[in-house]
Amino acid sequence: MAFCDKCGAYIPDGQTECLACGYDEAENARIEQEQAAAAAAAAAEKEEKKDTGNYYSFSNEELREKLEEQRRKQQEASRKWAEQEKQRRQKAASEKSYTVHSGETIRSSAEKTRKAVGAFTKNSKLLAALSYLSVFFVLPFIFNSDDKFSVYHAKQGAVLFLFGIAARLLGFFPLVGAVLKLFKWFCIYKGMSNAINGIIQPLPYIGQLGEKF
Repeated sequence: MAFCDKCGAYIPDGQTECLACGYDEAENARIEQEQAAAAAAAAAEKEEKKDTGNYYSFSNEELREKLEEQRRKQQEASRKWAEQEKQRRQKAASEKSYTVHSGETIRSSAEKTRKAVGAFTKNSKLLAALSYLSVFFVLPFIFNSDDKFSVYHAKQGAVLFLFGIAARLLGFFPLVGAVLKLFKWFCIYKGMSNAINGIIQPLPYIGQLGEKF
């Protein structure tokens, strides 16, 4: 990152010319040559048209004013571009930093989850999976009541058991009974899969009830 020695404006990487004030030794020499050539041409044109009485040319002062005005406009446009470029680079650097930080946070969270899953014993996973089969949800409460993982799935299994009773009572409606039965089997599969894989997740729709007690 560099700044102009003349005006202090920001100069993008890879540039040698100040985009704010246009300071450049070679460019300034070229402009002076052009001004001198233009002045000489104007003087020659004025001298040539003296005899005819019909001539017009810019004086050195007028030409200088026009060039100065054009240079100011170019400086203003260049300054605006330099500021926009600076803001864009700062924003890109901020977004890159956020992405790296987010990636580290996700990896850290995933590592904690793997450690938590690995802490579950085979016994707790087995009891948790059995909780979704009828009245076996009572097993974690009896044999492993201190394990939060198996007790959580036991509560989910209890909710599923109560749902099964309600579904059986509504079974005399053919269509309703079939839908509720399919949903029950899906919940059994979902719950046992979560238990075996060490996942703590409520059952669809009805699982929230198990988290209230």
